[in-house]
Amino acid sequence: MTLSADQVARFAQTARRSAIDLLFEQSWVTLYRRDEEEAWFSGLLAPDQVSEALRDISWDLHWGDMRPSIVVYGSGLDARVEYERFHDEGIEPIVIVRERGKGPFFVELAEDIRLYLNLYPGEDGALIRHGMSGETEVVAMVDAHEVRIRKGPLLQYLSARQMYLAVYFDHVVTLEGEASNPLQEVERYVDVREPDRSWGFGSLDDIREPLSRLCGKRLLAPPPRSRTDDRDEEDDRCASFIIREDHLGRPVEHSADPKALANLFEANPDAPDYLTPIYFRRDVLDRYFHNPGRYEVSDGVVRCDPHWVLRMDDDHRERVVVFLGDLGRDLPYTEQLHWRAHNILPDGGLSVTARMRSFNAQFADGEQPEHRFKFAYRRFCDRWLDVHGWPLFRPLASGDEHLLTKLHVPTSDNPAELDAQLLGLAKILIDSLNDGALDAQLGEVEAGERSLGKLQRFLDARAYLHAARDLATLRAIQSLRSTGAAHGRGAGHIKALRRLGLGDKPAQAIVTTLIEQAILMLNGLADTADDLVAVPAR
Repeated sequence: MTLSADQVARFAQTARRSAIDLLFEQSWVTLYRRDEEEAWFSGLLAPDQVSEALRDISWDLHWGDMRPSIVVYGSGLDARVEYERFHDEGIEPIVIVRERGKGPFFVELAEDIRLYLNLYPGEDGALIRHGMSGETEVVAMVDAHEVRIRKGPLLQYLSARQMYLAVYFDHVVTLEGEASNPLQEVERYVDVREPDRSWGFGSLDDIREPLSRLCGKRLLAPPPRSRTDDRDEEDDRCASFIIREDHLGRPVEHSADPKALANLFEANPDAPDYLTPIYFRRDVLDRYFHNPGRYEVSDGVVRCDPHWVLRMDDDHRERVVVFLGDLGRDLPYTEQLHWRAHNILPDGGLSVTARMRSFNAQFADGEQPEHRFKFAYRRFCDRWLDVHGWPLFRPLASGDEHLLTKLHVPTSDNPAELDAQLLGLAKILIDSLNDGALDAQLGEVEAGERSLGKLQRFLDARAYLHAARDLATLRAIQSLRSTGAAHGRGAGHIKALRRLGLGDKPAQAIVTTLIEQAILMLNGLADTADDLVAVPAR
């Protein structure tokens, strides 16, 4: 039977020969793969092993060379017993393959490279590491049939070890049902010896059926070892930020590198001062508010534990201010670029809060509504539990804890952001009301009565002066959540806004008003907690 051109090319392993040339040209490098036709493996070679390894096409280590062993040198009384990690000094695996009783091999990336690159198990066989900005990076993929690793981290490791990577391959193709070799005589045997590879191709048909085999190795040399740790190279770079305008109103920038700035110790006297205020649009914080699992924004601080902490002056409605030197000292370069994208010309000055903290060394509470709300909420919860012995607001469920962290005044008039904050306020202040404790305090349960009705009866029974005001606040939040955030906006949502005098107001004003009213409620209840323990005598 005449074979097609594709069948002949498969037998000649043309594509696999080309893959040898491209082995280290891609962003991912295959370290191990095993199936019916292909076998890939890899190891590390010390420089003094390279010339010997390239003399022939055979592998320098195999699947069975994975385990440490006890080796006896000599015999009798002169015998020397030693523990050896690997069979040959200067040659070690980078992928560990172990047989087990049944099922596929147990395959893993060698411990040394995992520790050096600080890799952790992710999902679906991924090995991940966390960048300085808290982001997750997939570095390797490992399963029973294949191991791949990103070229960049691999080169970092090879540079640190000053060892060569050797990728071994052994691919076999058979032509079932055929009797003769389809290749020309000159094509049947190929032998390649180059400074970074050694491989051979052979084919024959003097057994049951034609067979071809491609076997050998390709080496990747380590980059020169740096004087600094390549893993921390990114930390040395600093972005530039706008420090002022020139005489034509054009922005003037300067690097945030602390080593290039003036300071109190008379360093770099001609450079901008470390404490030069740099201004940003307030939406620079959206990235952090929207990812509470990774970041936390609190009064005057944004952090990505355990990677970095940045102090800021966020006590402004429309902007955030950070000292130039702090940007370079405290943020990794990739995070600086995020802030750089929101950089604006200088506008105004530091807030009173920031001046008191930074220059007067005085404690000062922030004036932003979200920070004051969180302080008031925690103060109330502690005070109420201490006085009454039961919480008025049940602790947020584990899936809702982020709602308090990410609660904030929107940075723009964004309906989606408004909905998110309304949902947050409703869950924190209404859905979390402790119905069971209120029922126990009221004694008499009214059929169909909801949480707000129970709270109103509880406060009215104790003659709380601000019960009507506070219930109006909670019902307004409930109404706006029900008519807007939880369902499509309609006439009910507009009416609810108009009742609050917010019919034509942007999202920032709506959330600010509701938060301020909630703060008033929390402070009032905390201050009168003792008076609300028992029903007053008639």
